[in-house]
Amino acid sequence: MKLKSTLTVLILFICSSGFSQNLKSALKNGQNLMTNQKYQEAINAYTEALTFDAKNTKALVARGICYESLNNLKAASQDYTIAKGLEPNNNDIAEKIANINLLMGNYKDAITQYSILALNKKNAFNAYRQMSLAKIKIEDFKGALNDIEAALRIDNEDFNANFYKGVALDSTGNYAAALKSYEKAISSLMKDKKYKEQINKSEYKFFYINPARSSARMSQWENAMNYYKSAEEIAPKDFDIVFYRAETKSSRGDVGGAIGEFNNAIGYDANQYKAYILRGYLFIKNGEFENAKSDFSRAIVINNKVAEGYYGKAQVFEKSADLKNAIENYKKAIELAPNDANMNKSYQAASLAFKENNTETNKPEIILNTPKGIGKTALFISQNQKLIKINGRVKDESLIASILINDSPALFEKNTTNPAFNLDADLSKVKTLTISITDEYGNNAFFTYNIIQVEADQPVCELITPKEIEGNIFIQSTGNYLLYVEGIARDKSFIKSITINDKTASFDSSKLNPNYSATIEIAAIDQLTVKITDVYDNESITKYSLKRDAAAMAEANPMGKTWVVFIENSNYTNLSSLEAVASDVALVKNALSGYIIDSIVSRKNMNKTAMERFFSIELRNLITLHQVNSLLIWYSGHGKINNDNGFWMPTDASKKDEFTFFNTTNLKGYLSTYKNLKHTLVVADATETGPSFYLAMRDTQRPKECGDYQASKLKSAQVLSAAEPERSNESSLLSKTFANSLKSTKDKCISIDNISDKVNIAAKQNQKQKPKFGNIQDLSDENGTFFFMRK
Repeated sequence: MKLKSTLTVLILFICSSGFSQNLKSALKNGQNLMTNQKYQEAINAYTEALTFDAKNTKALVARGICYESLNNLKAASQDYTIAKGLEPNNNDIAEKIANINLLMGNYKDAITQYSILALNKKNAFNAYRQMSLAKIKIEDFKGALNDIEAALRIDNEDFNANFYKGVALDSTGNYAAALKSYEKAISSLMKDKKYKEQINKSEYKFFYINPARSSARMSQWENAMNYYKSAEEIAPKDFDIVFYRAETKSSRGDVGGAIGEFNNAIGYDANQYKAYILRGYLFIKNGEFENAKSDFSRAIVINNKVAEGYYGKAQVFEKSADLKNAIENYKKAIELAPNDANMNKSYQAASLAFKENNTETNKPEIILNTPKGIGKTALFISQNQKLIKINGRVKDESLIASILINDSPALFEKNTTNPAFNLDADLSKVKTLTISITDEYGNNAFFTYNIIQVEADQPVCELITPKEIEGNIFIQSTGNYLLYVEGIARDKSFIKSITINDKTASFDSSKLNPNYSATIEIAAIDQLTVKITDVYDNESITKYSLKRDAAAMAEANPMGKTWVVFIENSNYTNLSSLEAVASDVALVKNALSGYIIDSIVSRKNMNKTAMERFFSIELRNLITLHQVNSLLIWYSGHGKINNDNGFWMPTDASKKDEFTFFNTTNLKGYLSTYKNLKHTLVVADATETGPSFYLAMRDTQRPKECGDYQASKLKSAQVLSAAEPERSNESSLLSKTFANSLKSTKDKCISIDNISDKVNIAAKQNQKQKPKFGNIQDLSDENGTFFFMRK
C-alpha cells in the first residue's frame, strides 16, 4: 500500500514537472522570438504557453505587446484587459491599457485611466503627459495645458512634454508662447542620449515643422524657413515638410513658389489629396482653370468624401461659366459638409444665377409610391379606411413651387430638385384623386386617378411552431437562444411582407395563405411580435408572451440545462472550401428546433488561435457561468488522422504542418475542466476523432429507449464521428441522418445511442464506412447517455 502511494506521488511530480517545463519552454521561446522582432511567431508561442496556464499574466502581457507591434490594437487590448483582471493592482498593465485606448482613439477612456495612474508617484509623469495628448485630441486645450504643466513640474526637460505644450498653446492662438515651448522641446531633444545615437531621426520632423508654422502665423517668414531647413536635415525629401512649406509660401503670397513646393510634395507622395486641393486653389488664382479642375478631380479620386474637392471643382466650373456643373458639385460638397457657411452661400448664388439664365418650359412628371395603383389611371384604397397616406416623387429640371392633392398642399422640400412629397388625405367620400404640380417657372401638370376600393380585412396569424397557449409561448431558457418560428398567414389577398420581431420571415408571395418561417434570437426578449401586411397594406400585429418557467423546464428536461455548440469551418486558406457545411449545419439546427435546447452557440471559420482560445477559455467560462448540465459540440469541416491522433482543421491550417492542426486530444483536456457538466457529446462531421480520443464501442445492451430516464442521471461522455478519410464538399450523410432521426421520432425523446444506430444503417445502405461511436477516453462516464427531449 505504501509503495502504491509512493508511485502515485512520483507520477504526479513527473506530470507537474513536465507541465512546468512546457510552460517555461513556451515562455522562453516567445521571448526569444519577440527579441528578434518575429512577432507573429512569438504570438503563437505565447498562445501555446497560455494553453498550459491560461492565467499567466506574463504570457498575456507579452502577447499583447506583440499584437501591438503588429498594430492589432484590439487583440492587444483584450490581452491587457484579461491580465489586468488577474492583477488589478498592477499599474504597469493599467498604463498599457491606457496607452492602447489612446492609440485606438478612445480618448475619454484613456483620460479616465491616466487620471487614476497620475495618483501614483511612479506613474504620474507619464500619466499627465499622455493625458494632455488625449485632451489635445478632443480639443480640450485648457485641460491639456493643466496636465502638461503638472508633468513638467516633475520633469521640465522632457522633450515630448514640451512639444505637447507647444501644440496646446498653438491651438489656442498663443503662437509666441508655443514657439518658446517648441524651442525648449528641441533643446531637450538635442540632449537626449537615445536621440543622439539614433541614425534615422525623421520621426522628430514635427519638432521643426510645428515651430515653422507658428512662426509663419506671426509673419516671421525667415524664421519659418530656417525651421523647415532644419527639418529637412533629419528628413530629406519628406512630403510633410515640403507640403507645409508650400502652405507657408502661399500664406506669404508667393503663389509661384507655393506651386513649385506642392509639385515637389506630390512627387514625394502622389496619394495625398490635400496637396492637390491646395495647389488647385493656387491654379485658380493664376487663372489656370483646367489645371485646377484636374487637381480637384484627382483629390476626389483619392478620397471621394472630401468636401473641399467638390467645392474647389464647383468654383472652377462657375468661373468657366458652367453653372449647371458648378451647382451639382456645390450640392455634393454641402452633402459632405452641410454646416459650411461659405459652401452654402456659394451654392445659393450659383443657383440664383442659373435660374435667371435657364428658364425652362417642361411640365413636371410624377412617380406615385402609395397608394398602389393600376397603370396611371386608378388607385387601390382600402374599404373603411378614412385617412390614406399619399407619397411619391416629382421629376422636373427645376425647383417645385407647389404640390396640391385634391386642393390640399402636400409636404415636400422646396429647395431640392425632384423632391419627395407626402400627405394624409381623406378619400372615403371621393371617387377621384387629383395631384397638381407647379414648378418655379409656372409650368403646371395635373394627374387624375380613379379610386377603386378593395378589401380592408386584417391578415390572420396562425402559429404552427412553437405551440402557443392563450397567447403564451413556453420556452426553456433565458440564454443565447435561437427559436425557430413557423406559421400560416391567412388573408383574402396576397401577402406583401411578414416580420417577426423586425426580422423578415421567408414565405412565397405568389400564394394565398402562405406558410412563413424564421429563426429568431430570444436571449434578451420576453415577447414575440408577428407583423403581417397584405398587398393592400392591411396589417395585423400579433403578440405572444415568452414564458420561462424553471420548475417546468426541469420537469420537461431531465437532462438539465442543455447547450449546443456548432463549429462551422468552410472557408479555408490552404485547403479546399466546403460550401456544403452551411446547409448541413442548418439542417441539424432546424431539426433541433423541435427539442429542448437552452442555448445554441455558433462559431464560423475559426483559425487555430481562435479554436484554442474558444475551447480553453471562452466556452469553459460560459459553461461555468450558466451552470450548463449537458453539452453537445458539433464540428463540421475538414479533419485528419495522424498516428492514431485525430485533428480538426482550422481555417488557417497547412496540410503538411501538424502544428497548425487542432488536436482533439487537446479538446479532451479542455472538456475535463468544464464544471457542472453531467453529459458531454461530441459529434465530428469530418474524419474520425482518432483512437486516442474515444474508447471501444459502447455496450450494445445499453439503455437507449425513451422513458428510461435513469440513464440521464448517470454521467456520460460520448463521441460520434464520421469515418471517411476525407470530408467531401457534398451533403453529409451523418448530418442528414442525424436530422432525420430527430424529426422522424414520435417519442417524447430520442437517445444518441438510437441516433447512432440509424446513422450506421444509413452508412451501410450507402456503402459508406461505419461511423465511430464510443466513450470519450479519460472523461468520467457512468454508462449514462445523452437524450434529446422534445418540446
